Amino acid sequence: MAESVVFVSGKAGAGKSSCCEYAVRHPEHWAPDGPVRHLSVGQRFRDITDGTILSRLTEEARYWPTRLDHALPPSSLVHRVVVEFIKDLDRPGVTLIDGYPKEFSLLPLVYQSVEEGIMSVSGLVSVVVCDGMAVNRQITRANAELGREDALRRVQAYTKDTEPVLDALAHELGQQRKTIDGEQLFPTVANEFVGVLSQLAGV
Repeated sequence: MAESVVFVSGKAGAGKSSCCEYAVRHPEHWAPDGPVRHLSVGQRFRDITDGTILSRLTEEARYWPTRLDHALPPSSLVHRVVVEFIKDLDRPGVTLIDGYPKEFSLLPLVYQSVEEGIMSVSGLVSVVVCDGMAVNRQITRANAELGREDALRRVQAYTKDTEPVLDALAHELGQQRKTIDGEQLFPTVANEFVGVLSQLAGV
């Protein structure tokens, strides 16, 4: 049985991972009948490459390119990380996937996984904040180790490169991206996020 996935997107610093983690801690509000998980693709990729977690890809990961500056690893590797995560699940449920897909080259791989019954896409949700807030949150989170220019470059990359990919995916799937105002206080954002998930799940 395919794993139901929700693609969660937003600028770096928008709070998408925090929303996903909150939703996983409170499944009773939107997914009472099955296990729920959160997959941060970028973090999972880093954890595999630096050996923080063991997976079927660990040995091979020694030869993977490391993330330099803001360059993305090859799409095929990113997709394999997602598929490996899903295939290792003990039983089907719902996985909230954030930070994926970011490139047009990933879309055929997503469609292939849907056709093969690995995943079914339940929806796409975007957490929306202005550029300034996204930049400031990144800098605060990194304890000022991240420069403002680098933070802004990440934000602009999302707008320029990732949003068109998400729009194309939504169009292909015949779905509409749901949006959450991420500039509100987090309890409000989290509750709205869970409310959208509840609508997608038909709860």
